[in-house]
Amino acid sequence: MSIVTPDLESQDHIISFQVPVAIRQHGVRLIILDSVAANYRAEFDRPGAGSGQSTGANMAQRSSELVKLGQLLRDMAKEHNIAIVVANQVADRFSNEVRPTPNYTRATQSSPLARRGGAVPSSSMAPMSSLSGAVFTNQEPSSQFPIGAEDPMSLDHQQRWFTGWGDDLNPTYITIKNLKTPSLGLIWTTQVACRIALIKKPVYGPGLVADEENASGEPVLRRWRRWMKVVFAPHARPSGPGIQGAVRFEIRGDGIRAKVKAVQNDSDEGEEDALL
Repeated sequence: MSIVTPDLESQDHIISFQVPVAIRQHGVRLIILDSVAANYRAEFDRPGAGSGQSTGANMAQRSSELVKLGQLLRDMAKEHNIAIVVANQVADRFSNEVRPTPNYTRATQSSPLARRGGAVPSSSMAPMSSLSGAVFTNQEPSSQFPIGAEDPMSLDHQQRWFTGWGDDLNPTYITIKNLKTPSLGLIWTTQVACRIALIKKPVYGPGLVADEENASGEPVLRRWRRWMKVVFAPHARPSGPGIQGAVRFEIRGDGIRAKVKAVQNDSDEGEEDALL
């Protein structure tokens, strides 16, 4: 069964009153809220939204509401011994770190991704989104924190370990330029007991599309590769940086299928499917 929550007022009423009744009457064991960010962003992310308040006052009120929602969901899960999964949106994150621009093959406009992103990487696979990492050693401070590096005590630096994106120690240029971070900030992060990040990246193949500028065709988007990784959880250890230890999966008509044989080089060779 599913219930639409078009605004925060109806969402609060449904979660507080209708959901507990449905759990008892229908033996519900799993609740999915998709997405938690939608109504909060619509309600509070506009200057003076709803009450003529300033943006700062809106954010303070939003934080208070998120804490209440987190407490309500935790209490419900504990009282009824059920699982509650909350989907969250992501937003672009930007890095001040300067990296040299790599060489790309010239791309035309054969796919929607090419129209939005411009050049297509010369390799058949484009790196996934990730934030550049820093390796700290017992060296002098001047070598630990090079010019342009982030302050290790800043949120921008530390969020790579609790968001699930940006923990790759060897990021590429495209990785740095395609950073993501979960919506609703650190307030919502402290409300959830377990975070699972879903990561995807495009796979390019030989193109058969030709035009006036490129008579021989160009690389085109063929499909997507997807992974899920444990960022933090009380009952499981986190996955490694990037996609190390992550589970690769595919979305099909008969459900979600995992690649049961993990590989580190993103190759399809030797992988088998298993229905999740």
